[in-house]
Amino acid sequence: MAPYLADSFELRPSGVFVAGRQINTHYAWDGSKLEYRLGDEIYSYLFLSGQLVRQQPAHYISTFTRR
Repeated sequence: MAPYLADSFELRPSGVFVAGRQINTHYAWDGSKLEYRLGDEIYSYLFLSGQLVRQQPAHYISTFTRR
């Protein structure tokens, strides 16, 4: 996937950040599933084989690695 098409976000104790901007102060992480809300959309990811795989919204399957 081209880098300009890839989703990118950062989880901090204070919330979820995209492009350095805080988009939400709450998220749920249980060690295998991550969920947060952005506008009217709920974003849901599963942690599989060391990567976050987006489940929702399901426009396409996205995989993220931890840096």
